[in-house]
Amino acid sequence: MEEKKTRLYLVRHGAHTGREGAFPGPDDPGLSPGGEAQMRLLSSRLSGIRPDALYASDLKRAAESARILGGALGLSLALESAFREADAGRWAGLDLNEIEAESPGTISEWSNNLASFRPPGGESLGEMAKRVLARLGELVAAHLGGSFMVVAHSGVNRAVLADALGIDEPAVFSMEQDLACLNIVDYFADGVKVVRLLNGRGLFGDLEMEPGHKVLILGGARSGKSDLALSLAQSVPGPRYFLATAQALDEEMARRIEAHKELRGEDWETIEEPVEVENALKELPEGAVVVLDCLTLWLSNLLHSPGGDPESAREKVESLAHAVPSLPHTLI
Repeated sequence: MEEKKTRLYLVRHGAHTGREGAFPGPDDPGLSPGGEAQMRLLSSRLSGIRPDALYASDLKRAAESARILGGALGLSLALESAFREADAGRWAGLDLNEIEAESPGTISEWSNNLASFRPPGGESLGEMAKRVLARLGELVAAHLGGSFMVVAHSGVNRAVLADALGIDEPAVFSMEQDLACLNIVDYFADGVKVVRLLNGRGLFGDLEMEPGHKVLILGGARSGKSDLALSLAQSVPGPRYFLATAQALDEEMARRIEAHKELRGEDWETIEEPVEVENALKELPEGAVVVLDCLTLWLSNLLHSPGGDPESAREKVESLAHAVPSLPHTLI
């Protein structure tokens, strides 16, 4: 007979609007458009699971991530201050170089005493881990024999995983926690803890973009391909362009196009070009990061536009295929 276990789905939030490389501050940044895309993509990967409950840190980047997951999985959300990231105190808003410049030797002292070192006005990692694990233990007991999901932060997740693996604080940074990653931990009634998945990012999790790369993403309707494309594009520096081949042929399509523009946010410039895709790409500046959505609609436009026919469509497709490798853009 299999021993009763409780399963934890532990998720890190998506990309946020805070300053990259700095400790998030009291402004409590929310998800960026790329972070929203990351969480929608994760939602599509998790469509086959049904946790009994959903909890999240009450900081915006985690709460907003959890709401996206909850909407997709049909779960209501309970916010938990116990799952907040460690309080950075007066380090909030600063990166490691700025902290070291203000107080030489501080970062070395911190890294050598991770469990007990407390930033001025803040909280040590040991103190954070204590409150996180106390609340987690209550939830494991409350969901005995079932499963639940927690959406939190890299430090919180590492504290949970370190406890499950029985490792000390100095080793926690040996475990990567990527944005929008998934971890799975089973808690057995006899006290045994088994990490089933660590820093999982799904089928496309290890696909990384470098400036100038070209990637072709295939998938059916509602497969998550557009969210994956936006998520990959957000990982590459440069001005971002969404080259849309869809046409607002009726009011419903016009509303959908506008809604998608709002979801992408102000970081993206949208270019609507149903036919002359190659020319549109060649007019973009060097170093542009471009999502071309979508090729299927483009092919349809080529065939059904005035003067369109299979032969002219084939010529445009072949011309684009030859031009793409030499374009000075990142293209998805």
